Amino acid sequence: MNFGKKLHYLGVQQNIISTDNSVYYAVSFFDPMGNVPVSVNVMGTNTEIVSALSGLQMGDLVDVQFVLRPKDKLYRLGLVSVNKTK
Repeated sequence: MNFGKKLHYLGVQQNIISTDNSVYYAVSFFDPMGNVPVSVNVMGTNTEIVSALSGLQMGDLVDVQFVLRPKDKLYRLGLVSVNKTK
């Protein structure tokens, strides 16, 4: 299932998985409608999302497209796109 939200960008933190040295990014947003934080991990191989995040500053209002995928009898939230609101 895909859906979109308008969120405030809070920041991104680069992390390395110790088993294979692959890079992932922990991305933080704030949902003003629900008054809650939203956190999503993005693999470093997803260059489109990573480059879009690098152009953002804390507090920027962004249009975020998410995908909700089934994973191990639960669901996993993933980023499809991030665009700064004009």
